[in-house]
This record gives sequence, C-alpha cells and structure tokens, in this order.
Amino acid sequence: MYQIWDNGDPVPTITQKSQARKTITFSDLRGPGISEKAAQLYKKGRSLRQISKILNIPKTTLREHFIEIGIPLRPCTKTPEGKALSQLRPISGTAPYGYDFLDGQLVIHPKEIHVVRRILNLRKQGRSYSSIARNLNDMGIKPRQANKWTAWGISLIAGRNLPTTPKDLEGSWQ
Repeated sequence: MYQIWDNGDPVPTITQKSQARKTITFSDLRGPGISEKAAQLYKKGRSLRQISKILNIPKTTLREHFIEIGIPLRPCTKTPEGKALSQLRPISGTAPYGYDFLDGQLVIHPKEIHVVRRILNLRKQGRSYSSIARNLNDMGIKPRQANKWTAWGISLIAGRNLPTTPKDLEGSWQ
C-alpha cells in the first residue's frame, strides 16, 4: 500500500535501512593493566610507535600519558642528544662468532673461541680462506647458523681483529 499526496503523486518512502558508520576505536590506557604494560614495553626499549601498534593506542596519547605519570621520555635518535644516548646503550643483536652477549656486554664464547683461534692461526701460517673452510668442514666443526664453513665466512672472522683472550677483551670492548 502506497501513500499518495493530495495531487495524486506517491509519497517517497525510505525502504533501505541506514548503514552503520564505521568507527575506529582505540584502547583506553585506563583499562586493567594497559598502562603498566605500556610502561613495561617502553622501559624494555620499545618505541612509542611500536607500543602504539601493539596496544592499539595513539602515539600522542601514549606520550601524554607517560609525561603525566612521570616516565621520562627518551630523546629522538635523530637529534644529536639522541644519537649520543643511543651509543651508550648496551650492544644487542647477534654476537660475532666466538663471542656472546652477557648483560649487554660482549664476552668470549668458551666453545667457539677455540675455532676462532684455530682460524687465526691457520691464516697466520698462510692458508687460504678456502683451505681453512675445507679443514673445518673435514673436522666436522659446524658454524653457528650455516650448514658448512665457507671462504666468505672465514674471511669475515679473520678480518674482524677482535680480541681472543679475556684479558684483551676487557680493555677494548667494555
């Protein structure tokens, strides 16, 4: 049944339901444990951008919240003071073969350092990188991540000039 105007024309009616608007919602820092989790991630070294993606909270909100609760913000690493501070942070990432990180400091790996010393001694004797790699592969010594030693891997270790004794390590890598 249609409604009709006085002039005989049909009255337009809306037959479609209006669609719900898509809204973007963000987590609230007042939620249980979110503020603590954000602070914990920041203290572990995560950036504001990383935390905002993890917790789905705007970066500006995080920054304002940290200032409000008294967490000192790190300077941007692109500024001179930020670059200076980033050089003071402990070393991280993958340690060179023969070494490992302990509490952010480079220390000698007790099992791998013998292989490094062997590589350096064979190199001092005039052996090529390829022959040193063949020697280690024939002895069944495996590198940390690859299946077998290569001349390139040996050249990286031999060219590093890192100390091979704990005494030498103390002065240059602390």
